[in-house]
Amino acid sequence: MKTTKLILLCFMLTSLNADTVLNDTQKYILEKKLEKSIEESHYKKDSWINPLYIEASKSKSKLAITDTSIKSDKISINIDQEIYKNGAILDTISKGKNLEKLSHLSYQQQRQFILFLIYNSVINLKKIDIEIQKLTFLIENKNIEIDTKQSLYENGIVDISELDQGVIALSNLKNSVQNLNIEKATLVKELKRYSFKKYHQIDLNTLNKISHNTYINNNINIYAQELLIKDTKYDKEITKASYLPKLSLYGSYGYDDTQYQKDDDFYAYGLKVTMPLDYNYNKSIKSSKLQHKIANLELNDIKEDEENFYKLKKEQLKYIEKKINNTQEIISRYKNIYETVNNLYQNSLKTKEDVTTIKNSINVVELDIKNLQLDKKLIFNHLFKNLDLRR
Repeated sequence: MKTTKLILLCFMLTSLNADTVLNDTQKYILEKKLEKSIEESHYKKDSWINPLYIEASKSKSKLAITDTSIKSDKISINIDQEIYKNGAILDTISKGKNLEKLSHLSYQQQRQFILFLIYNSVINLKKIDIEIQKLTFLIENKNIEIDTKQSLYENGIVDISELDQGVIALSNLKNSVQNLNIEKATLVKELKRYSFKKYHQIDLNTLNKISHNTYINNNINIYAQELLIKDTKYDKEITKASYLPKLSLYGSYGYDDTQYQKDDDFYAYGLKVTMPLDYNYNKSIKSSKLQHKIANLELNDIKEDEENFYKLKKEQLKYIEKKINNTQEIISRYKNIYETVNNLYQNSLKTKEDVTTIKNSINVVELDIKNLQLDKKLIFNHLFKNLDLRR
């Protein structure tokens, strides 16, 4: 339990520290999208309130028989407001509040996705650095190998084709470094789109193992669907109520200035009950019910998808751990070989180049471990993207 809380705390700190990672443009875009969504939800919440209408008219008419002209100036304020709709008013308000929650969740999803892109770029950039380091050691080993084969060729021990293959392999290794540099430049450019920090300044320590319960109970996709279910429920109730009797308050106030009625104020108010008789009543109700049912079915589908996604990532982590163990065994073997070669070198039975070759091989395999650790971070990042840290 303490471990779960600690993991959540780490992720919450990561989310809070997003402001130290995201550039100003991305923060501004996200904030404006959230602001727009919240305004729309507030509008929905108050959409049951009808506007006041102000009417003003100035007219002139003439009676045909008496040839009398009549001038009229009229101004009034009118309202027609529903005050009871069989629960639809409360459902409309609840729907607006639910939409506000969806707005904040959408903001969180977009924020999490941008953080996912940032961390993905950082991890891949660090993996490229490791690959370049590995190639540096391999190039040094290949140079030693070519020098050895050249000496053997000069003494007629090996064929020219072996020396030629070594030179070609060396060229390929050097070209691989340049290909990685091209890939690195592309990733650096992508990172600049979202973050003002250099990739080596961004900490990956908060990306750690996530328990099954933490992932499912705080899953952003599941929570979004649960809110959507509420939304379809409110829609269903609002649709049903729109075909039932509703009570409205109406009123008007103003004055009328005509030839026969000088500056006379007037007002009217009252209550009215209305009920629509709509041919499409059953179809509309059935459609809203089906939409609510579909949303519930989709929730089960999303839960199953997230369960399978977690199992897949857990399985991938298991295989990476096995690869790490296998690589550590190789390192142990290499270190034994290194001890042997180094002892032989101390006794002038092996060359310094032999010692360097084995040492470089150890360095390459140790870098493989670092690469595998970063592969784990990639998996944690995919899981982290789907967490709602506010819950």
